[in-house]
Amino acid sequence: MITFGILFQKSREDVMKKYLVVFNGAAGKSNNRAIAEHFKKIAESSERKVRLVATKSREDALKQIEQQAHAIDYIIVIGGDGSINTVFSALNRVGIMVPVGIIPAGTVNNYAKALHIPLDVDAAIQVILAEHKRSVDIANDGERAMVSSALIGTFADIANHVKQSEKKKLGPLAFLIQAFKQGIFKKPASYRLTPDDGPEKTIATALIIITLTNSLGGYTKFNLESQPSDGKVSVVILKEFNLLRLPSYFSYLMHGRIGKAQDILSFKTKGLKIERIDQQATKVRIDGDRAEPLPLRLQVNQVQATVLVPARDDQ
Repeated sequence: MITFGILFQKSREDVMKKYLVVFNGAAGKSNNRAIAEHFKKIAESSERKVRLVATKSREDALKQIEQQAHAIDYIIVIGGDGSINTVFSALNRVGIMVPVGIIPAGTVNNYAKALHIPLDVDAAIQVILAEHKRSVDIANDGERAMVSSALIGTFADIANHVKQSEKKKLGPLAFLIQAFKQGIFKKPASYRLTPDDGPEKTIATALIIITLTNSLGGYTKFNLESQPSDGKVSVVILKEFNLLRLPSYFSYLMHGRIGKAQDILSFKTKGLKIERIDQQATKVRIDGDRAEPLPLRLQVNQVQATVLVPARDDQ
């Protein structure tokens, strides 16, 4: 009887779904660990095996995920866009697209909002345990993934100066206010953009935004033409800024049609290369974090990733 009981328990554990919960253990005063423990308690009561991994840095997280991705059924990430990016970057490196569940714990939670994932912890946990899957695009620059957005040039510098509290309170408007403070509309730099499926473009601009979803800075109507599963990135470029047309810009932005504004160049592509004509160092931010400087070569992955989302978000 004892032997049978041990074998039964082992067999039961073998079929239990395995969850790896990744969170930043060095995130200041955040309650990431408490959220992780809370998830573990709920998931284990529902016949799941859960392992918690508190990471010390991005590199530590990449290493931990790469080492364990082959032995788990799901990865759960607690954090914002930067933490989500780290998970997909690791999976991209090892070529294993384990389904990813998200418990939003960032400042803006742009990606979670784009996929309608609840910001409430318990509601997000229930979404994860329901295991409703959605295939989504991710792009990569050869070094890291891109799941949400990339900012290039002066606008990336401006993003460095926007406080987290301002992002949370004002959304995209916080970036525009900072733009005026720093004089974004001075003489812009010139860039060469080479899409995979279109003509080369040379343009002077202070603003290049690349997105994989309709959301930017937590505002989910930034560009409704940008969808998470259409196989392409959306590129928005400010050709010139006309102060008199500022109300028009806001009108297009409020209706999710920023790409139709008069001074905006907008297109979609499966991949592109961006380089600065004078080859000066130019900052790039991907999913809210500083990335490698230009030139940038972004490519949408042929194999889509899988995210656990609310059942209504299956388009």
